[in-house]
Amino acid sequence: MLLWLIGLGVQPIINRAYRPTDNAIVERNHQTWYAHVLDGVAYPSLEAIQTATEQAFADRRDHLPTRHPGCAGRPFLVAFPALQTARRPYCAAEEAQLFDLERVDAYLAEWRWRRTVDSRGQISLANHNYRVGSTYQGQSISVQFDPTSRMFVGQQADGQEVRRWSVPDVEPGYIRGVDH
Repeated sequence: MLLWLIGLGVQPIINRAYRPTDNAIVERNHQTWYAHVLDGVAYPSLEAIQTATEQAFADRRDHLPTRHPGCAGRPFLVAFPALQTARRPYCAAEEAQLFDLERVDAYLAEWRWRRTVDSRGQISLANHNYRVGSTYQGQSISVQFDPTSRMFVGQQADGQEVRRWSVPDVEPGYIRGVDH
């Protein structure tokens, strides 16, 4: 989802790992959503979950009072009428033209990951195992995304390239949910 948002030009805020209090409002929203929509209910389809989610959010936004300090006990929509107008409405029909793979590639190119080669000569990357070679067992390698080739590149500490991998999870069809 992160790469999908980046491709659409949305800059998400990344919280520190294992620190849910960094974004307590979002975490509380997830907990409330789970309790109001998912807990104890079996839905026949993803569309049914989406409909229930939209109804639950509309109820909270439009009718239910909140303890948010800026709302003074009123529903969000009463306290903040501008919420009725989406600043950037999403339109599924326009997604293909709005999605920019170069933004995704630039974002990925900013990151560097450290991986230790396991006893089978593999590393884990994006929930997949990739072969590096048994000669690198126990060694730490650095992995970076090369936007030119759209491949991940593993390097030793001295900068020598060890291996390149194609990762299906960064292909446009996968990111946009078209291929799965």
